[in-house]
Amino acid sequence: MNPTKKIITALSLLAILTGCGSKYIYKEAVTIAESGWSYQDTVCFHFTINDTSAHYDFWLDIDYDASYAYQNIYTQFHTTYPDGTTKDQTLSLELADKNGLWNGTCRGDRCSIHIPLQTNAFFNQAGAYTICLEQYMRESPIAGIHKIQLAIAPAAAIQ
Repeated sequence: MNPTKKIITALSLLAILTGCGSKYIYKEAVTIAESGWSYQDTVCFHFTINDTSAHYDFWLDIDYDASYAYQNIYTQFHTTYPDGTTKDQTLSLELADKNGLWNGTCRGDRCSIHIPLQTNAFFNQAGAYTICLEQYMRESPIAGIHKIQLAIAPAAAIQ
């Protein structure tokens, strides 16, 4: 193969590989202990934002038992900004509808749900952020929650 064809082939392969990369700027999952999710088991996600002009979409993915005892999970979100300020928010994550049917997808005894947290959000500070999530139910620990994942992508990049 002549040198020009080698260069074109290499550049084409590079374009294909980089074009198929993840569109997420952050995606991390935390496994919950088999003994259950207790008040003390805070789930934290650490990420860095460099572009304050961009808008982002946030999702929370939760894996849970089909026998989970509740329709939702009450949570407290604690966001720490690069300048050290914090914002706290209580949020109910709805796993089932009012009739008790799971909102997510179930296969056998396991279910998962993809919950949009924010769409088209922006950050007014560049730097390191931390989002911590606590279960805020009336019971501790709660059984049946297996994994929690936070994903952040440029707005409308992932559907």
